[in-house]
Amino acid sequence: IGCGAGVVGVCLGRVGAKSVTCTDGDMRTVENCRRNMVANNILPDEDRSSCQQLFWEEGWNGDQPDVVLGADLLYDPEVIPVLVRLLSSLLPQLQPDEDPYCCAYIATTLRNQSTVDSFVCAVYGAGLCAEDCTEEMQRERDISFQDCAILANRDSVKVHRIQRQASK
Repeated sequence: IGCGAGVVGVCLGRVGAKSVTCTDGDMRTVENCRRNMVANNILPDEDRSSCQQLFWEEGWNGDQPDVVLGADLLYDPEVIPVLVRLLSSLLPQLQPDEDPYCCAYIATTLRNQSTVDSFVCAVYGAGLCAEDCTEEMQRERDISFQDCAILANRDSVKVHRIQRQASK
């Protein structure tokens, strides 16, 4: 969700993901993502890859995804309730012990800690859980990017794994 230029979609397509669906609310972004996918030989195919417009408020009507990825989605605290409802609808009713890999990973540029805190609180309020896996990701020092200023200071990026709360 929030596909941007489609970098993640291209990477997933290249490593052989069974299917990749890139979404964004802005149609120009969706079209740019589609062009980038095609330029990288990830060709549109209903069963394997697609780029489509998604308004969070309308929810998801496609197939149940195995993994949901989102980056830089918490740019405004007002999006939190709609984003959390969308995540809740995207994640199946499976418990983490039934399928520990069915989850969402949300990477957030840390602009305001209170926005992240509000997001985590809303996630729990929706019957989901949010595990901060930033440290786990930061230990992977063999990951590097060129000309990507935001990642020069890894402390400015938080990563949360979102899943259904385990039943008691």
